[in-house]
Amino acid sequence: MGAGASAGIMISIGTMAGALIYGLVALRRSSAEFAWIAAIIAIASVVGFALTLGSGGIAFLWAALLGAAVYGIIVAYTGMANSAYPVSTRAKGYGVMVGIGRIGAILSPILAGYAVGFASTKVMYLALVLPLAVIVALSVRVGRTARVQ
Repeated sequence: MGAGASAGIMISIGTMAGALIYGLVALRRSSAEFAWIAAIIAIASVVGFALTLGSGGIAFLWAALLGAAVYGIIVAYTGMANSAYPVSTRAKGYGVMVGIGRIGAILSPILAGYAVGFASTKVMYLALVLPLAVIVALSVRVGRTARVQ
């Protein structure tokens, strides 16, 4: 229980770092490029975290990196909204994006609760690679098809 709280704190610290890193990198790179790079880092972080569960310090470092990468993805997609959507649909497009995120935030603990019954903790973390891989693909596609900054 204490390790879970510590991992949560490290993820929160990572989210602050992710926002700062995005702020610095966004001056030189597009948000779409930042998003897919951050998603690849998040994939590596999830795998590293899952493989080092129970090892203490190393797992906590992976958790912090995961927090930074995932929050970096979130702020990058928020940054893309203005240039990715036409003015006539910008509010709806951004609202749909935020709404889907909220649906995920509601459903993920419910699904995790069911998954605990038949999957190990390591397998549940490794399953996060799939949605992160989708984020990589979508970020690359948005970067190629829309003029995002």
